[in-house]
Amino acid sequence: MKAERVREAATNPSAVRVPARAPRWTVPLVKTLLALTDVALALLSFVFAFYLRHHEAIVHRTSRGNLAWSREFAPYALLLPLVIPIRLLLLRYYDLYRVRGELSFVEDGARVFKAMAIGSLLIVAAAFIYRGGVAYRTFSYSRAIFFLDFLIALVSIGAVRMLLRAGQILVRRRGINLIPTLIVGRGPEAAICIQEMRARPELGYRVIGIVENGSIDAAAPSSFEGVPVIADLKSLPRLGVRLGRESLWFPALASAAGLAALLWCVKAGRAPAPLPPRRPASLVRDPALPADFYHAVGYRLAGSLVVRADALERLSDLAHRLAGQGPFLPAEALRQCIQCDMAALPAVIAALGYRSVEEAGELRFHAPARRKGSRPTTRRRAKRKPRHLPDSPFAALRDIKFQK
Repeated sequence: MKAERVREAATNPSAVRVPARAPRWTVPLVKTLLALTDVALALLSFVFAFYLRHHEAIVHRTSRGNLAWSREFAPYALLLPLVIPIRLLLLRYYDLYRVRGELSFVEDGARVFKAMAIGSLLIVAAAFIYRGGVAYRTFSYSRAIFFLDFLIALVSIGAVRMLLRAGQILVRRRGINLIPTLIVGRGPEAAICIQEMRARPELGYRVIGIVENGSIDAAAPSSFEGVPVIADLKSLPRLGVRLGRESLWFPALASAAGLAALLWCVKAGRAPAPLPPRRPASLVRDPALPADFYHAVGYRLAGSLVVRADALERLSDLAHRLAGQGPFLPAEALRQCIQCDMAALPAVIAALGYRSVEEAGELRFHAPARRKGSRPTTRRRAKRKPRHLPDSPFAALRDIKFQK
């Protein structure tokens, strides 16, 4: 049987192709350089704060010709193994190593201030509790040094973040490394989103297509605001696309997972990674394989496991129904959705956003926290039209008329 040739393409591939994309190693390289810069700035800030306060030498040369910390700086030098990790961990906690998605100078500045302020408080507490172990138990640290360290670190690390964001804006204005985005619907809100993303490429998104929320007929336009209409929601299941709570995937590609794994390894320049032949619902994640590999073969990261997309959707749907009834336990029905060990199930549920709370010695999960500013949707009850019952003993009251 010979397949019929498609006479006309549904959409122009060049219309949705991303014009430029940075290599995969660019983002990890930028994050690594940023972390190394933060290490250097945290070290130099603390050393420079000491110099501004005491105007003493930091290092001196011993009688053997080796360099060592000076006698005045030696008590502070013992705090350096605490200063650098505290700075890095708080920068990581406030998500200041994120280089994708929307960016804001004001928000980044506020996060840098919080990270530096809390970090300085922790450094002061560590200094007066630790005191270099037993070597400087009676030594009194200068509070002015910690204050100067806070100011210098705030200015230097904040300036690096502003330079990074400015560089990101320049790169994004050239259309490089933008996140491909689909918009559902052709209403005024969709038009505003498209115009905003075009006018502000620093947001990090590029609209590549419109998904019609109704059915596409002959009268429907082929484009909206210069963006091609590629499909509608009703046609996605007919095309084999599944849209769930956690993923959008093609079940028909499950049989080609081995080929997808091989192609990914060829592109990444790695040795072929074997996959279980029967594609189990969940696997223990191999730390040697990145998340992109598992995404390519239809798995999603969840806790210490990687879960097949359809199995994760079943788990997400069941957890959503249980959370609607109140806090729930990690029951056997949830475990059967992904066929994993019961010990690994709580981490998978937590990866879906559910909050774990220990109540009466049992671990229960609550629904994900509602976003700030969002309001619960409530349905308005339709007003019922009063019924007239002629056989009711009060039916005669309807005919009574009152005079003014």
